[in-house]
Amino acid sequence: MQTKGDLTRQTIIEQSATLFNKKGFSGTAMSDIMDATGLHKGGIYNHFQSKDEIALAAFDYAFARIEDYMRGLLKDVSSPLQRLILFIESFEMYYHDPVIAGGCPILNTAIDADDTHPALRAKALDALAVWEKVIERRIEKAIACGEAKPDTDIPNFVSLSISALEGAIMLSHIHNDFSHLQRVITHLVGVIERDIRL
Repeated sequence: MQTKGDLTRQTIIEQSATLFNKKGFSGTAMSDIMDATGLHKGGIYNHFQSKDEIALAAFDYAFARIEDYMRGLLKDVSSPLQRLILFIESFEMYYHDPVIAGGCPILNTAIDADDTHPALRAKALDALAVWEKVIERRIEKAIACGEAKPDTDIPNFVSLSISALEGAIMLSHIHNDFSHLQRVITHLVGVIERDIRL
């Protein structure tokens, strides 16, 4: 059973996740967190020692929410290639109905913290590594069960997918035009059907 302190800590994390995702680490002040949570600075520091600690916990929360979202979409799908296609198509669903407002937390954090916050940058790198592994495993399983061509260049497709999807998210947000992401999703699904599926 959660205590009142646990609930307060969770509220700080949840509200801060959206703030950091929209405004970045340097753009989010403690006063923003105070306004969002309705807590005084002392109330926040009862649960966190610094803004850095809040930001790291907020990123973990944001990424966990996205992972839960992805798992929910894939829970009834057994085909490895279909799971891969749904993973790619989920970027469209997330774009239109994000579980964390402000775009992709991985992309936002990677750009925002690249030179300014090594610990946050490491969190973004770890999250990207999880997604890379997801794509890699899907193709490996598809090859093992006879769905995919054994000579599939897995590292190439992993790099292409992550780079294209994250870049398209950025372009779609900058231009307020979903077609950039839509084109990339269509292209990647086409690559799977044309070059990877057996």
